[in-house]
Amino acid sequence: MAPTNEQLAIAASIDKAVSAFPDTAGGMEHLLVRMYKYMPDFKRILDTAAPGDLDMLCEQYPHFYRFAKLMEQLAEGIAQKKGAATEASTPKAKPAPKQST
Repeated sequence: MAPTNEQLAIAASIDKAVSAFPDTAGGMEHLLVRMYKYMPDFKRILDTAAPGDLDMLCEQYPHFYRFAKLMEQLAEGIAQKKGAATEASTPKAKPAPKQST
C-alpha cells in the first residue's frame, strides 16, 4: 500500500526541517532539541503506516530517514537504560539458610 497524503506531507515537512542540520554529532544534538515539535507527527506516521509505508517514506525522503533513525536510536537507548535500571533495582535473592542436621 502507498503512504497516505497526510503521511507524505508529514514526511516532507520533517525532511525539509532536518535538512537544515548537518549530519554531525553537534548537528544531531541540535536536531534532537529543535525537532521535538515533530515527534507527535512522526508518531502519527508510525501508528498509521501500513507495512512497507515507512520504508517507502524513508527512501523518498532521506532526511526523514535520518530523523527516523535518530528516533530509533533514542528509543533503543532508553530501553537499554530502563532495563539496566530495572536490573539494578531488583533485589537479589538471599541464599536459603543452612539447616542443621
